[in-house]
Amino acid sequence: MGTNKKLLRKLRQIPSPNNITMKELDRFLRSEGFTLQSQSGSHLNYKHDGLTYILTIVSHDMKQEVKVVYIKNVLTALDEISQ
Repeated sequence: MGTNKKLLRKLRQIPSPNNITMKELDRFLRSEGFTLQSQSGSHLNYKHDGLTYILTIVSHDMKQEVKVVYIKNVLTALDEISQ
């Protein structure tokens, strides 16, 4: 199974995981067609052609674990793209 499929399965776990680093999430988002539009301090703003909004994730360090609320936002964005 590919790395992206493994990470997507990990993202969709219930309860939502809290052990995904920003580095892992960034790599996954880029592989799914997201581009890092801008970064202002700790706010990373990702854009995707299939979304009408900018996906913002707050992370102070690429090695830091991403909060559950941002993982849920990523899953919502992925669901919207796949429709």
